[in-house]
Amino acid sequence: MVNMLSVTVLTFAEQPTEPAQPQGGAGTYEFACWLHAQGDAYRAITEFKRYEFEQRAKPAEAARGAFAAAACYQLTQEWERALRAYQYYGATYPDAERSGESVYRLIECLFGLQKFVEVEQAAAEFGKGHSATEFADDAAFLSALSRLMRRDWAAAATAFQAMDTTHLDSPLLPAARRLHDASELLQAMPRKSPQKAVLLSGIFPGTGQAYAGRKKDGWAAFLFNAALGYLTYDRFDRHDNKAAIPLLLLTSSFYAGNVYGAGNAAVAENRRREETTVEQVMADLGKEIAETLGHPALLRP
Repeated sequence: MVNMLSVTVLTFAEQPTEPAQPQGGAGTYEFACWLHAQGDAYRAITEFKRYEFEQRAKPAEAARGAFAAAACYQLTQEWERALRAYQYYGATYPDAERSGESVYRLIECLFGLQKFVEVEQAAAEFGKGHSATEFADDAAFLSALSRLMRRDWAAAATAFQAMDTTHLDSPLLPAARRLHDASELLQAMPRKSPQKAVLLSGIFPGTGQAYAGRKKDGWAAFLFNAALGYLTYDRFDRHDNKAAIPLLLLTSSFYAGNVYGAGNAAVAENRRREETTVEQVMADLGKEIAETLGHPALLRP
């Protein structure tokens, strides 16, 4: 679920147009943009890198090519490569026009890689040094969303609420308010107790699974344990210890599995409810978030 939501949030609405093939040909920035517009992202990356190399005597133009190569990796969701490309851009061209933006794009790549704790750390650092930039709102939003993705509902609610006081002009504010409400709902959501499920199944096999919402599993656990228990009792009653002792060991292992499974069933049911709630909210907001995050466009003609 987390991977699907990460991709949904960072699926950019940017759809390149299809201009006529430029006259400049290979080695030009326009030709690389044309390749990208044709859907040939990897040839475009090669051409952007070639452009950077050929323009190395002109740092501003070389930086333009390096950033575009990183952007192509990101637009094809090659998060690891994009991350390295943006790091290279920042280290090689620290004074370039889009150096601040490249730091924000690193945060997006970390989010795409589901490194949510690192997203929060990077967004905090970005907020200190780039609070006045056009990407400050986006970084704060991704930081809050990262808390939601790692299931820290209280921290997510606090972070989304903070946007209502520090990012009042953000186009992401309506989504932040709805995600704040969802975080509070998730925080207050009633949950099945794994300890109670274990106790119930320990007293009467199968009841813990039924409590967790898995009635079929509960019936199966009850019938299986009851059958094994009866067979074990019958062998002991007949003084058939050779058969009774192995059956007792088998019955004990299945009884322990029934108890352990009841606790897992409660945990799984809680996770299912949480994921269903998050998926419902993101189904409504995913497109809106994707169209708002990280604009203006990554690739500029």
